[in-house]
Amino acid sequence: MDWLVKLVTVRNTILLLLGCALLRLAVFNYYRPLYWLQQRLYPPQGAAPASGQDILADLDRQENARLQARYRRLLAQLEQARAQGFDVDALERKARSAASLEPKFRRQALRILSEVEMDVPRARQGSGSTR
Repeated sequence: MDWLVKLVTVRNTILLLLGCALLRLAVFNYYRPLYWLQQRLYPPQGAAPASGQDILADLDRQENARLQARYRRLLAQLEQARAQGFDVDALERKARSAASLEPKFRRQALRILSEVEMDVPRARQGSGSTR
């Protein structure tokens, strides 16, 4: 019993309570140093990426711009053919109808514009020699 009286002193009781408090802090706050280390090693890269709808809308705008650029290039070719004396009214109507198709038919519109572009009459060039 003498050893129990020596063990339970004010100093030992304070040390025991301090040890329990430190253990409680370590158990409940163990993630904070890990979080700090992760933030230092792998900092955030910036703003969150765009949502799927934003990406699809941007892709749709790009495809539409590509279609309109092809349509304008085709109209320039048709005007050039008209200046050379060719009748291109039917081809122009076909190109206009392809450009006015809804976005879900964009592949068909591109295919039609490609066909019209291949059908555009061109003046013969060259010295007349054949290969």
